[in-house]
Amino acid sequence: MANRKKPRKALFDAPDWADTLAVRAVQLGDSIVTRMTALLAPFGITPLQYNVLRILYVRDEHGEGLPVGSIGGELVAWAPDVTRLIDRLEKLGHIERVRKSDDRRIVRARLTDQGFALVEKIHGPLVAHHQALFAKLPKADLKRLAEDLGNAIELLAT
Repeated sequence: MANRKKPRKALFDAPDWADTLAVRAVQLGDSIVTRMTALLAPFGITPLQYNVLRILYVRDEHGEGLPVGSIGGELVAWAPDVTRLIDRLEKLGHIERVRKSDDRRIVRARLTDQGFALVEKIHGPLVAHHQALFAKLPKADLKRLAEDLGNAIELLAT
């Protein structure tokens, strides 16, 4: 019975650009994450862990820490358990948990000196890596694509 030819209804008569964009965005994202994983492996962290470190590096200018609950909302990719992600980074010595004396209920995470140094050590190679990935595209195309993807992401968030 499996060999019998069945009519196929889940095909497109013409290109469906929304479907094509979704598939290509997933392919592009997967390719970038795979390459970024390889780049970060020698540093002993994953792209998601680097994302947490980078959030703390950029958003916690005064070194007071950020509420652990707010970090998950800033991540580039959704993570199911930010607490365990923070636990792993704390175990590696890259972050520490702190509480403010005026409100001990809120747990904050902040970079250790080691975590701060790691972000700075990774930054240059990662930027060069990203530039190399797209070196064949003219800057005007890169800018347009980045803006278009930003607009698409914004529309999906509403």
